[in-house]
Amino acid sequence: AILPDLMAVSPIGFEPPAPVIGDRITLIATIRNTGEGTAPTFSYEFRDGPDLIGTATVTGLGPGEEASVSDVIWEPKTTGEHELVLTLDPALEMSEVQRGNNKISRKFSFLPDLSIMTAEASKTGIAPGGPFTVLVTVENEGNAPLSGGFRVDARLGSKDGKEIGTVASSLLLEPGKGTTGTVELKLNSPNDKG
Repeated sequence: AILPDLMAVSPIGFEPPAPVIGDRITLIATIRNTGEGTAPTFSYEFRDGPDLIGTATVTGLGPGEEASVSDVIWEPKTTGEHELVLTLDPALEMSEVQRGNNKISRKFSFLPDLSIMTAEASKTGIAPGGPFTVLVTVENEGNAPLSGGFRVDARLGSKDGKEIGTVASSLLLEPGKGTTGTVELKLNSPNDKG
């Protein structure tokens, strides 16, 4: 018998292309019939790990024909890693040349990512060993909110140097450029003996 052979020929894509958690994300892929037979109408599904995101159908594909699919919307609610899986003909309703190529996956993570944008020390005279203030502005460049707070440490010379100050912050920083928070770090300047 002359049979169809369905396969996804593009990786799973997103619209918007750089989503943040909470977006309504259109899942996109291109499917091709690489077999010599015509594929009748068939379904496909997207899952986030074991959880079904949604299903839709393609109204048949002739030999060599392609279809772009974009009918399933994903609204992720949790941070961390997600494994998206596209399965063609998940109910095995059609005979095909092979089924091993009916599934593709993509891992994608939603995580906060803090960057220090500025650190500005007070401009007044600072006596050796005396206190001074540094205003530190941080931005969440990730794609998920930072809700557990964060800590800013000041160290001499390098990340492994002597700690000269620290401040904890409970700021909630939503994802995206321009989402910043400023914390006030009170330090003692090093004295002449280091």
